[in-house]
Amino acid sequence: MNIKRIVLTKSGTLNVSYSNEDGDAIAVNGANIVHQDMRTAMARLMPHLVMLTEQVESQCEDLEKLRNDEDLHRRMSVLSLDIKGGEVSISGTRVTSRGEIVKVSTAKVDLEQTEYPWADELGLDVDNARYEAELYITERKWGLKQMTIDFDNPFDGVEAVSVASVEIQTAEESTTAQKSKETATA
Repeated sequence: MNIKRIVLTKSGTLNVSYSNEDGDAIAVNGANIVHQDMRTAMARLMPHLVMLTEQVESQCEDLEKLRNDEDLHRRMSVLSLDIKGGEVSISGTRVTSRGEIVKVSTAKVDLEQTEYPWADELGLDVDNARYEAELYITERKWGLKQMTIDFDNPFDGVEAVSVASVEIQTAEESTTAQKSKETATA
């Protein structure tokens, strides 16, 4: 499977374009939400997006620090990865200080002939995203939606004998009992 494009949709599903062994171009528009491993694989590309687009945060020049910066992960996200031969490009979004969303894309990066200092790490992160996308398609590695909500049972530990008993009278029984009381008092 030669994956050419991976897109994480707004609804949390995955769209993948690839060619099979026969060279046929295939596009899969996933209907199932992605597994957390796929989200993590795409998030690992975010520091490369920061560095390659020369965002303000790229001045720290520490890839691991960018990977662990939770505030940066809230402001930037990777949405797609394009792969053509040995060249890759990453696209995503950034939330500005005014709350506007700006699209950010890298130029094509040739993983074998680049001066990008983290090209090896980028190659590994691209391979990881490819692997997770392949599992999404072939092995149905999807995230699970919670379909039910489990509540604690408020009656756990309560014995039947400790529950108050309730007596119900019908209207006829109530009238008969009232007449009996009146006759007894007269």
